[in-house]
Amino acid sequence: MYNIKNFYILLLFTIIILSLTFFLIYNFGSSVPYYEKNITDTFLLVDNPSLKNLSIFNDLSVSLIIFLSIFILIGYKFSKKIYTHIQLIWVIKCFTSFFLMLIFEYFNGLDQTSYFNFVINNSSYAHHFGNLDKYIDVKNPTVNFLTPLKIINFIFRDSWFVQKLFQNVLYLGVIILTYLTLIKLNYKFKNNIFIIYFISFIPTFFLFSSFITKDFIILFLISLIIHSIIKLKVDKKKNIIITTLLILFSIIFIYLLRPWIAYAILIALSLNLILIFLNKISNGMGLLHIFTILLISILWIFYGEVPGEILPEIYYSLFNRFSTEHFYPVSIYDTLFINAGEKIDIIKLAPKAIYKFLLNPFVGEIFILKYTIFSIENIVYFILFLFSIINLKKNEFEKIFFIIILFFILTCIYSLIGYLNTGTTLRYGMQAKLPLIIVLIFFNYNFFNRLNYYLFKFTSKIKIDKIN
Repeated sequence: MYNIKNFYILLLFTIIILSLTFFLIYNFGSSVPYYEKNITDTFLLVDNPSLKNLSIFNDLSVSLIIFLSIFILIGYKFSKKIYTHIQLIWVIKCFTSFFLMLIFEYFNGLDQTSYFNFVINNSSYAHHFGNLDKYIDVKNPTVNFLTPLKIINFIFRDSWFVQKLFQNVLYLGVIILTYLTLIKLNYKFKNNIFIIYFISFIPTFFLFSSFITKDFIILFLISLIIHSIIKLKVDKKKNIIITTLLILFSIIFIYLLRPWIAYAILIALSLNLILIFLNKISNGMGLLHIFTILLISILWIFYGEVPGEILPEIYYSLFNRFSTEHFYPVSIYDTLFINAGEKIDIIKLAPKAIYKFLLNPFVGEIFILKYTIFSIENIVYFILFLFSIINLKKNEFEKIFFIIILFFILTCIYSLIGYLNTGTTLRYGMQAKLPLIIVLIFFNYNFFNRLNYYLFKFTSKIKIDKIN
């Protein structure tokens, strides 16, 4: 039986949360886009969309039932040492994406508004997004992204909050798969609560998973691929067929959303298989041979006749995709290293482009309020990277070679967009930073283990008094 004091504290906390929830819904609930027509009509100054006859509270009630079901399921599926922490993360995440994000969405028009409108109105065409009447379209990633949203909408008719729940489930999936991957790499990570909180509250992950975008489907599939490959490597012959099929499905679906990520995964996977083969035939010297192959490949790409003809076309098509999506005039990109001209200029400007992609914003933007938390995030990455260099060991490097190469390739590809606005850079950067986070945690085991010890001591002191 709980102490009466604790009961009143819990009651007061509940009243505050409910009051805040109603305040947010009544003041910012109009940002939920239950529109009859395409929202892009408003931007094109055609017909202003009218609202559907839907109640935000009816929508919310169904979503809360699903939310509670997942909350209870977490309690059954995870060990006693961690399930309460995952439940807490789930509650905080859902409250944030459901209610706190209403404020942001009230003042900012986002792609997610259009995506939701296309689904609830079964739109067949939209300006800028093209034809939307298919379920699979190799040439239109938006169509492929809308397919799972349409399935959800078919079951839960016109529900904004269930679509948000779907994004939250993907977010939770990324956390769990990343945590399980780290355990496969080092069993001592098991029951490390600090790692779970660290991944969960990475600002970019926490923020952008609150919106309906392609990013977290891709991140979930990347984390599934990484976990499956590490699982195959560690468990050897266990569940090979199922795991391989999961990897293939994930690569195919990523290709339908962002093809260059699928190519990056295939290249990283191929190099990983080559490393395993070379290690077997060269008494553990495979890593040296791989770096030799990579060096020769870079020289061939720079000075070979075939890449010299094909590469500019690939990069310009990729770059034009970004510039078209974000409506920027070409003049803005004059300083981008893709327009450098000479190959030696590309070598000089590439580090700057990579820096702007990986560490933007950084120290210089820390006192700009809207960038502060993201600057701190990037500073933490940088510090952990320095620690990782100190802790680097050859056998550990080979163990996560696939993850490192995937990070490297995605970083090189996305260095093109480092000159876009900071929000876009942060959002796309998550796909490269997920492998980076695994690498940084893996190489800094002792550091994270120590932090987990302090966190455990702190949480063990938080006890609810009971009456004897």
